[in-house]
Amino acid sequence: MNEITKFILIALFSVSINCINAQEDATNCNSCAGLSASEAQQLIDNYKPHIVTSGLKKPANLGVSAPWKTPGTLKVSKIQAASQLKSVSESSSSVQTNLGKEFWLAFPPNYDQSGTLSLDITSRANTSGTVSIPGMDWSENFTITANQVIRITVPIEAIAESNRVAYDKGIHVVAEDAIAITGTHYRMGSAESYLGIPVKSLGKEYLCLGWERGARGQGVVSIVSTTDNTIIDVTGPVTITGITLNRGQVYGFEASLVSGSYIRATNDVAVFSSNDCANIGAGACDHIVEQLPPLSSFGKEFVSQ
Repeated sequence: MNEITKFILIALFSVSINCINAQEDATNCNSCAGLSASEAQQLIDNYKPHIVTSGLKKPANLGVSAPWKTPGTLKVSKIQAASQLKSVSESSSSVQTNLGKEFWLAFPPNYDQSGTLSLDITSRANTSGTVSIPGMDWSENFTITANQVIRITVPIEAIAESNRVAYDKGIHVVAEDAIAITGTHYRMGSAESYLGIPVKSLGKEYLCLGWERGARGQGVVSIVSTTDNTIIDVTGPVTITGITLNRGQVYGFEASLVSGSYIRATNDVAVFSSNDCANIGAGACDHIVEQLPPLSSFGKEFVSQ
């Protein structure tokens, strides 16, 4: 197996100042991190996204007689494991990857509709492309130098609410060569990023995994259609049938229990699981979001430490 250079796209700096709760105003959040407002803003202004690379090799006998089947024969660091999970060779057809030429993305609700939405984009090759929101008549072209990162700021109005209404707020990204993307919603005191999954790695079936504990006690699921006339059914803890979405539409729902809900669509869709203000452990709440992999990417063998 050829050596695979692993790319880890470092997301936009998130000042995870877990200071928001149902009673606390976001403007007071600087004190939790020991930063003044000007110091926090300086960190944001001076941050530059960048790439970390490593020379990891995929085991030649992956899936055959994997060395990690014998305890103690393979040691993988946490950063190596994260690298292997987040990026694999674009040329490999046996696994799904976060590298692609087309993406449909979305931004679920944060604590409120303030802050900044952005996409950090990188590529192994010099390339160009376009980020657009067809339903909002907005677009921006981009050009990337190989192994560098560019940031596209997305209109804050692109946030899609979770009130079981279809919004024309799907974000479409196309490029001439394979790219990797992270999406970030930065809001003082509540910032989060997710790794984008390209269209070629999406699917028609998903099993939801969420986090329901938070200021409002609701997990949120957002679905983006890649094709017109997509019919979607949700069953399990949440049951919604007969959702019809056109290309680029986003449909969101929230519930006290979203984990375990099964999504089945007639065409490929992108699915995001989030919480606008999650409580994880003690203290105040914070926004969390991840794009979910489809059921077709699930497997039986994993490397971990």
